[in-house]
Amino acid sequence: MRRHVWMMTAALALCLSGPAMNARAQEDKSAEPNAGEQEKALKLIHEVYKDDYQKRGPDERRKLGARLLEEAKTTKETTTQYTLLKEARNIGMQLGDFELAMGASEWMGKLFTLSGPDQKLKALDKMKPLMKTPEANQAGIEAAQIIVEQAIEAEEFTVALQALDQLKTYASAAKNIQIASTVEAKKAELQIQATAFNEYKNGLERLKIDPNAAQAKYQVGLYLCVFRQDWDKGLALTSAGADSAWMAASKADLTAPVQLTDMMKVADGWFDLGASRSAFRGRIWVRAEFWYTLVLPMCDGVLKAKVEKRLEQIGKERPVTLANVSDATKKALPTEAEMRKLKELSAAARSSTGTAAKKAMDELNKYQQGLLKRLEKELLDGKETDFFARCKAEIQIRKILEASGVGSINNNYSYLHNRFNQFAGMARSKDELADRLLSLERYNQQEKAMDTKTMDALVLNAIKQFAIANQSTYVTPKARLELAAFMKDRGITSKGVDQYKAIVEPVPPPKG
Repeated sequence: MRRHVWMMTAALALCLSGPAMNARAQEDKSAEPNAGEQEKALKLIHEVYKDDYQKRGPDERRKLGARLLEEAKTTKETTTQYTLLKEARNIGMQLGDFELAMGASEWMGKLFTLSGPDQKLKALDKMKPLMKTPEANQAGIEAAQIIVEQAIEAEEFTVALQALDQLKTYASAAKNIQIASTVEAKKAELQIQATAFNEYKNGLERLKIDPNAAQAKYQVGLYLCVFRQDWDKGLALTSAGADSAWMAASKADLTAPVQLTDMMKVADGWFDLGASRSAFRGRIWVRAEFWYTLVLPMCDGVLKAKVEKRLEQIGKERPVTLANVSDATKKALPTEAEMRKLKELSAAARSSTGTAAKKAMDELNKYQQGLLKRLEKELLDGKETDFFARCKAEIQIRKILEASGVGSINNNYSYLHNRFNQFAGMARSKDELADRLLSLERYNQQEKAMDTKTMDALVLNAIKQFAIANQSTYVTPKARLELAAFMKDRGITSKGVDQYKAIVEPVPPPKG
C-alpha cells in the first residue's frame, strides 16, 4: 500500500504557495479601467452601434446586448472589452434577462481583476424588482444557486452568504418552501467554514513569521483536511499542531499501517474524533471512510458488520465537495450559460418542422459537438478527478439532449466505456491504477452510470489493459495474480478483479 507522507517543510511550502499561485492567476487578468477611460469607450460603442441603440423594443435590446457580449469576447483592447461587457450586463439587468446579465458578469470575472460571483450577485440583486412571474423567480433561484456554488469554490464566503439570502428571496417569491427552508442551515454551515478560512489565512501569515507555531499549524492543517480534503498536506501540519486529539489521529494516520488491527485503530480514531467534533463531523468522517474502505475486504464476521455499519453511517453525513480539478479541466467544463444555450437549441430542434427543423438540428449538433470536443481535449492527461469531472459533464450534455427528445444516452457513456481502459492503461504504477479504479467505483456509486455487470466488465478490461501496457512487469501468471491481490487489498470491490484472477488462473475441471 502506497501512502504519500509529506515532510513537514514540504507541506508548509506547498501551503504557502497557494496564495502566490492565485496572485499569479490574478496577474494574468486586466485591471478595471478608470471611469474616464470607460466613458470614452462607451461613447465609441454608441457611435458604432448607433442604429442598434435607436431600436427600443425588448427583443432588439436583447439582441444588442448579446452582440456586445460576443464582441467583447474577441476584442483585444482591454478598456473597450470591459466597457462592452459592462454595457451588455446593464442591458441584461434592465430587461431582467438572466442569461445575458450572468454571462457578461462571468466574463468580467474571467478577464478582469473582479470577482465573477460578486458581479453576478450584484446583477441578481438589481434585477429583483423585475421578477414578477413564476418563470422569472425560478430563473432567479437557479442563478442564485449557481452563484452560491461558484462563490464557495472561490472561497468568497461573504458573497456566498449574500447569495443565499437572494436564494431565499426568490424561493419565497416562487413559493418554493423546500428550497427556502434549507437556506438557514446552509448559512450556518458556511459561517463555520468562513470562520475556519479566516483562521487558515491568519495561520498562514503566522507561519511566515514562525514556522514552528503549533496553533497556526493546526489552523492551516485543519482547513486543508476538512474543507479542501487535502489530507496529505494537512496531516503533516496537524500532526505537529496544538490540538492533541488531532495530533494523535494524524500521527497514527501518517504511520501508514498495513496490518488490519493497526488500520482499524486509525479508522476508529478518525471516527471517534468526528463524533466529538459536530461542526466538522461529516468532513472528518471522510478520512475514517477512507480507512474503513481499505480494511473492509480484510474483515469478516462481527468486525465486518461493524465496518459496514459505520460506512453506512458515514455515507449519511458525507459532505458534498467540489472536485479538485485542474485549471485545464475548469476551462473545458461547460458554463451554465452554455448549458442553457444547449437546452434552448434542443427545444428549437424539437419544436421545428420541415426545413427549419433540419437547420435547427444542424446548429444543435454543431454546438454540442463543440462542447464534447472541448471535454475530449486533454481528457487523459489529468488526475482521476479531472477525468471524472469531464465524464460527468459529458453525461449532463447527453441528458439534456435526451430530455428534449433529440438524443439518447442509450447507456452509452462514451468516456467511461471507450476511454477509461486507455486511461487505466496509462497508469504509471499499480498504485495509480488502484486510485483510478477506486475513483471509478466512487463515481459510479454517485452517478449510477452503469449496472453492476457493466461495471465489473469495465474493471476487468481496465486491469487487463494495464497488464498489457506493462507486460514486461506482468509477464508471469504469478505477477498478474499479485496484481489482482493488490487491487483487492486496496479496497476495490468490483467482481471484475475476481474475473481477472480467474482468467489468469482458471479453475481446473473436477476430476472424474
